[in-house]
Amino acid sequence: EADSNGCVYAGAGDDRVALVWPQGYTVSGTLESFTVHDANGDAVATSGVDVNIGGGGGGPMSDEWTNTDCTADAIWMVGQIGK
Repeated sequence: EADSNGCVYAGAGDDRVALVWPQGYTVSGTLESFTVHDANGDAVATSGVDVNIGGGGGGPMSDEWTNTDCTADAIWMVGQIGK
């Protein structure tokens, strides 16, 4: 799921987690169909396609992160991405 701020979430409802991408990652597309690009511009995730996301849970959002407008009860610091 994505929103108009370019935030991407895993899960839904009360289980929704904001995904915090490594610096330089971007999201393009629409709310219904979007792609996540790494710092080189390569597509690493696309809406509707399952991927394995490494990383781990984190505390509250930090102003130093790239997507501080993204809100959820929990965050996931994205590490390695695989298919």
